[in-house]
Amino acid sequence: MEGSLSLPYSAFDKDQRVTHAAITENKNLSAVLEFIKEEQDKAPPKKPRAGK
Repeated sequence: MEGSLSLPYSAFDKDQRVTHAAITENKNLSAVLEFIKEEQDKAPPKKPRAGK
């Protein structure tokens, strides 16, 4: 294609977990991150997908 441009990309890991360190480092977001971590801790861990 004329005028096309290839852009770099990387796959987004949808199963990222919020850590205590992230909560401590982000004072402005600490309440939100703490809530997310609590919700993630309630959910059962996801099984790794084949090919990972």
